[in-house]
Amino acid sequence: MKPTHLANRAFERIAEKTSIGRTYLLMRHTRVAQPKKPVAKVVISAMTEGGANANGKVKADLFFPPFCDELRRNGFKIEWAWSKKELARRLAGNLPAFIIHLYGEDNVQILDEDIQQIEKMAVATFNRAETGPLLADKIASQKILSDAGVNVPPVTTNSGHVRRRLGSKKSTDLGGQVPANEKEENFIRTRFIDTRVNFNGKSYYTTIRLICVDEIVLHAYPRARDVDDGNPDVHAGNTPLDADLIEYLHTTLVTPFEEEFRSIAQKLFSAWGHGFFAHDLLIEGRDVFVCESGFKIDDLNYSNHLGPISNKIPSQAPLFPIEEFSRKSAEAFVTKCASILQDKH
Repeated sequence: MKPTHLANRAFERIAEKTSIGRTYLLMRHTRVAQPKKPVAKVVISAMTEGGANANGKVKADLFFPPFCDELRRNGFKIEWAWSKKELARRLAGNLPAFIIHLYGEDNVQILDEDIQQIEKMAVATFNRAETGPLLADKIASQKILSDAGVNVPPVTTNSGHVRRRLGSKKSTDLGGQVPANEKEENFIRTRFIDTRVNFNGKSYYTTIRLICVDEIVLHAYPRARDVDDGNPDVHAGNTPLDADLIEYLHTTLVTPFEEEFRSIAQKLFSAWGHGFFAHDLLIEGRDVFVCESGFKIDDLNYSNHLGPISNKIPSQAPLFPIEEFSRKSAEAFVTKCASILQDKH
C-alpha cells in the first residue's frame, strides 16, 4: 500500500469522528457551489448507527455528490445533520427547508417525540420517522396498503407463504414454514403468488421492483431466481447474468404494465407519504400484487450485480452509471419540492 494511500485513510478515519469531517468526506467530490440566493434548503439527516449509508439503503459517497450538484443547480442549499440538535439548528431560520432522513426502516433509533417535533419545522420530510416502523411491520403495512386500495397477497391462517413480521436483518422470506421454537405471531402468512416465468426451457421465480421518489417511478426492473434453487425468495444476487433473460422479463413483465405501475406508485405514495422507496411487486398472470415497500435511494446491489452485462441489457440503462441515476433521482426530488413550495403559496 502506497504511503499517500495510507495517509489518506488515516485522514479519513480522523474525519469520520466529527460531523464536519463526515460531511466533508461525502461532499468533497461535488462540483457545484451552494447557490448564492437559494430558493430552499435540503437537510440530509444521518442520525443512526447506519450513518449516511443507512444500512444499505444508499451508497452515499457515490450517490450524493451528483444528487447534491443537481439540487444546487436548481437553487437548493444542501446541509447535513448527524444529531437531533444539529438537525434542529439546520432547520432554523426563514428559508423553506426539506428533510431527507437516511435510515433503515427497521431502525427505531430515529423514532421519538423529539424527531417528530423537529420534523414540523420543515416544509416536508422525506422518509419520515414514523413511516419506518410501519414499513418494517409486515402485518401493519399489509393493512395500510389494503386500506389504500393496493392489491396485496391475501392473508391466510394456517397455510401459505410465510414471512417474518418484523425486521430485515434476517431473511424475511421463509417459504411455507414457521421455524421451530418461534411464535406464530412473529410471522405473516399469505397466499403463495405464483410468479414463475418460463424461458429457454427453464423456470424462474420473478419479482418487479419499482424504485421511486414519492409517486415518480424512476425505473421498474425485473429480478429472477431459478426455480431449481427451491426458494421463491428473489433478491438481486439471485438474478442470472443472462442478458436475453433480463430483456425478455422486461418485455413481458415491465413494459405491458407500465401504466398500472404508475397507478400503483400513486396509491403507495398516498399510503406512505414523501420518501425514496423500493416497492416489490409480484405478477401472477395479469394480476399485480405489492409484496412489500421499503426505503431505498439507490439499488447498487442490483446494478453492480448486472454490471458485467450492462452493455447487453438496454432495458436497464436508467440504472447505469450510478451518477446518471442519481441525477435522475434529484430531478424527481426537485420536481416534488417545487410542487410542494408552490402549494404552500
